Amino acid sequence: QRVDQLFWGTSSDGHPWGADAKNRKVFSIAGKAGQVANGQGTFDATIGPIITDAEVEFSGSMSQFAQSNVGAVLRWNDANDWYKSYIDGTSLVVLKRVGGMATRLGAIPFTARAGVLYTLRFRVVGTSLSARVWQTGNAEPTNWMVTITDNTFQNGYGGLRLLLENGTVATITTFKEIAVTE
Repeated sequence: QRVDQLFWGTSSDGHPWGADAKNRKVFSIAGKAGQVANGQGTFDATIGPIITDAEVEFSGSMSQFAQSNVGAVLRWNDANDWYKSYIDGTSLVVLKRVGGMATRLGAIPFTARAGVLYTLRFRVVGTSLSARVWQTGNAEPTNWMVTITDNTFQNGYGGLRLLLENGTVATITTFKEIAVTE
């Protein structure tokens, strides 16, 4: 349970939030949830330590999806080098960005509605990237919805990456990152 504050500060497990979450005023804690609002563009929230094989799971909602998306990042090295799985209102997508150039690695249709909480789980183990999403409160899908292979990045931070159109508010109610050993 977090108190209202500017920026995201320190997570409940004691790790400080990094990237934009520590110094961009679009990040705040409001009503015990992480919020990204009053901005337009791309915003990153990362958390340490650097990890190789990991899984991020978060629950969140968007006030609108028009030219906006919310997703998890893994093996995030900087704002131009990472893997991301996100929802944009019409699809669940896995993307990589290398040197600032984005490549869509895989996608599946998934309808997400504004104001509804969704949970997204994104896993990277070795060269395997897997993602699934569901409406929070419903049963988690048994199978991964998108699975692809890529060997571009070997390690990095986990976290969140959001693309917001002016007036969009993203609310993150839960977040966890775990190391995966298989």
